[in-house]
Amino acid sequence: MSEAKAFTFGTDGVAVNTRSISSPIDNDWYKITIPSSRIYDKLSLTANTASVNNCFIEVYQNIASSGYQMKRVGSGKTIAVSAGTYYVRVCNAGTMNDFDDSDIQNYTFTILPLLKATGITITDLLSSHGLNKMGTYAGFGKHFQAGSGSLTIYGVAYATDPTTGERYAAEGIGIDGLYLSPAWENNGTESNAIRRGYDVTGAEGKFEVVINLPPVIGVYDSPVGTHTHYFDVCVIYVTVSDNSSLEANERIFHLAQVVTF
Repeated sequence: MSEAKAFTFGTDGVAVNTRSISSPIDNDWYKITIPSSRIYDKLSLTANTASVNNCFIEVYQNIASSGYQMKRVGSGKTIAVSAGTYYVRVCNAGTMNDFDDSDIQNYTFTILPLLKATGITITDLLSSHGLNKMGTYAGFGKHFQAGSGSLTIYGVAYATDPTTGERYAAEGIGIDGLYLSPAWENNGTESNAIRRGYDVTGAEGKFEVVINLPPVIGVYDSPVGTHTHYFDVCVIYVTVSDNSSLEANERIFHLAQVVTF
């Protein structure tokens, strides 16, 4: 373990393509140190090669007070990490008999921090009425106007560096979406009062939560030109799945019907 290659990396991660697995029993070891001050709690670790000899990753920690007593704490692509030192082993993924020593090629070893979301925001809303379609009703103000069918909530989850204040995209974060209709709630119909959706953020921290909307009761009405709009006032929420205190919400109008005077 004393010969393990030390790795340092920032929020953008790091990749190296200087080593190969030269035999079925070859091992490459890497040493990474996780600081106590960080904005991630998981790492994505990959070792990819064009060779037919695929690579496998294992992650260990030394639990001995002196010398080395290695405990495996993870394998595969994603591992949870806390502050401390970890040892990553890259080895042959196949059997000894399957190893092709005529196809030795370098592998690319990549470490990518999966950032902890510290904030979430809604950027756009889409329904059958269109993208970011707004409605204005006297006494209710101006809000997004949803039609029938489905509602798509677009947004971004991000991590903020506590030192610099810089924001980074939070990838691979589960996002829960919720539509709440007080009209249906007062009606005692929970299946229509609450509708849910789910998505996982992509590389830019973006998500698209789709919620199938219920019918509309139309408890409110408002004159608009030569028409009367009947609608419900509802609320949509998006939260980070593993930290529900991170929330964004917006009031919306859910339009039932438009009647001409």
